[in-house]
Amino acid sequence: MGQPGATDTINTPEFFARLVRCDSEAVGILFREYAGAMMDFLLKTKRRHGLAEDGWGDAVQEVFVKFLSKPPDLDPSRKIGPLLMTMALNEARDRAKKERTRLKCEEAAKAERLRTAAGAEAVGARLAAAEDKTLVEGKLAQMSQPDRQALATFVQSGPNRHVAALAATTGTKPGAAQMRFQRAKDRWANVLGEGKEGKDNR
Repeated sequence: MGQPGATDTINTPEFFARLVRCDSEAVGILFREYAGAMMDFLLKTKRRHGLAEDGWGDAVQEVFVKFLSKPPDLDPSRKIGPLLMTMALNEARDRAKKERTRLKCEEAAKAERLRTAAGAEAVGARLAAAEDKTLVEGKLAQMSQPDRQALATFVQSGPNRHVAALAATTGTKPGAAQMRFQRAKDRWANVLGEGKEGKDNR
């Protein structure tokens, strides 16, 4: 703290009366005498208040701002130092709490934006899938019934069993079924190619 005897001058009924009147000169004296000790106190009690170090100075200043606007009740029989330390600690706690609340609100807002974006993306994907499905159905309608049957058998039975399944369904030999599927596949490629060229030329 400040010069020897300064606290004796501060801890008097006369000085307290000046503080009660929001005397700016008295508050300035109080600041010069105790601000450093209050910063040291916040360092020692940082686990109790949880405020980041860059906010300690503002917390200490806010205590003295209160003395300029609405000073606390002062007991002339008690030294003011412990009161200032308690006020600094409480102010630091309040600021730390507000900061945590602010961060939580920001995280919640960020999460909400992500959920909204994800929902919009899902809707877009569903619309794209519906558009693709409509396109495929339109292209299939251009194919003959035997070709559609061959392609459907491939989809349902898989690449290893589609020939046997098609032969069994149509009552033909595997070789004929293989040729039938190949023709259907070539025609399907041509139909899709026409659709792609149409899109590219738009």
